[in-house]
Amino acid sequence: MPSAWPRVSSTIRRPAPAVVVPEVVESHWYHYLLHNHTASILQWLLLFRGGKGIVIVNTPFYLYDAPKTA
Repeated sequence: MPSAWPRVSSTIRRPAPAVVVPEVVESHWYHYLLHNHTASILQWLLLFRGGKGIVIVNTPFYLYDAPKTA
């Protein structure tokens, strides 16, 4: 029985962890140049150093109640 355990445990698939990354939505295009790029850096690190089993979910984060139109 103990010899069968490595075969069984190698066939079990675990769900991939999901990381939710909020991104600030600005009212003007030039505001993106002024603000911190923490979400972009976090996505890059998760993509290139996190491994193949990580799911990255981007979500918009509005600083105001409703997005402003130009």
